[in-house]
Amino acid sequence: MNKRKVKIEDLPMAIIVGSPRSGTSMLRTFFDAHSQVQIPTEFPFFPFLYDVYRNKPFEEYIIDSYIARIRFTIQHQFWNINRWNIDFESLKKSLLEAGNLRFAGVCKHTVASFKSVFNKRELSLLMLKEPLYTYYLNKINRIFPDVKVIAIERDPRAQVNSIRNFKFGSRLITANALAWRKAQQKIASFQKKNQNKTYIIKYDQLVQDPEKELTSLCEFLCIPFEKDMLNYHLWKDDILKTYGFETIGMHPSIKSTMQKPDVSKILEWKEALSKREIQLIETVNYRGMKRRGYIPQYKQNYFLFLLYIPVYIHGLIQTFLSYMVKVLPPSRRIKIIFSPSLFERTYGRIFGKKTRK
Repeated sequence: MNKRKVKIEDLPMAIIVGSPRSGTSMLRTFFDAHSQVQIPTEFPFFPFLYDVYRNKPFEEYIIDSYIARIRFTIQHQFWNINRWNIDFESLKKSLLEAGNLRFAGVCKHTVASFKSVFNKRELSLLMLKEPLYTYYLNKINRIFPDVKVIAIERDPRAQVNSIRNFKFGSRLITANALAWRKAQQKIASFQKKNQNKTYIIKYDQLVQDPEKELTSLCEFLCIPFEKDMLNYHLWKDDILKTYGFETIGMHPSIKSTMQKPDVSKILEWKEALSKREIQLIETVNYRGMKRRGYIPQYKQNYFLFLLYIPVYIHGLIQTFLSYMVKVLPPSRRIKIIFSPSLFERTYGRIFGKKTRK
């Protein structure tokens, strides 16, 4: 007897989260090469459109509104739905034919419409990779009650050393180190309530033995491991061209993740960071590092906490403003959230040390 084909809206969903420059893009590409997995490039539309459509039946005029929003409302340098190469007429047709969909089902159809560089057979799993979703885990859990969360974790010294060289990082070591701490707290809080739905994978272990780590991760996701996952780097040129990475400022970041995993990257921070920079990172993350098996090189320097005061104050102001901007349309909200803050353009420019790639 033939197995009944699973409807798109019934496919399971998983997301990859973690701090930027922790290996999320590399992990996404491993799964992009899997023949049964659909995992598009970054485009964080779930949390921004959920409040707009969560209680609406997706009749034709609502579908038109939804497609217009994902095409034209969310516009950012690093996010563009055009990189998904979706046939929007076909998407609309599939949504109409499915009938009686709610927001979660519509999102799944959108993810399934992504055109991958890699050949796919019948899909078994839908996935998304997005560091920003680290801060929206509870909302995503409401949208997809059965979602599985894969959090990739990297030594904060290595992560901060990497992100400070890119446009989406801060000029300040303190701001980047505090962001690592906040991301880990969000993941730990979610994991505590959702043990069976959360999988923590370490960047170092993934780079050192990708086959072992991916085999275990595929078992968690209830899909078979495929050897082709390990050869994603052979498709590097096609990936950069087809997904439009060559035309955006994020290109150097993406290009570095298209290489075969390189174990030399694991301890690169030891040569790149000064003693004071290492102490700054370790001071605010001392306990979190030890809990996760990352051994601090220095004793905790409480005097260095004083350097975090401006960043803490800025964080409180940002939190307050984030509640204020919720009343704005998604496009305005995204523009405000991801525009360089006055703090970054003044204090960060004066006291931060950063080489932008």
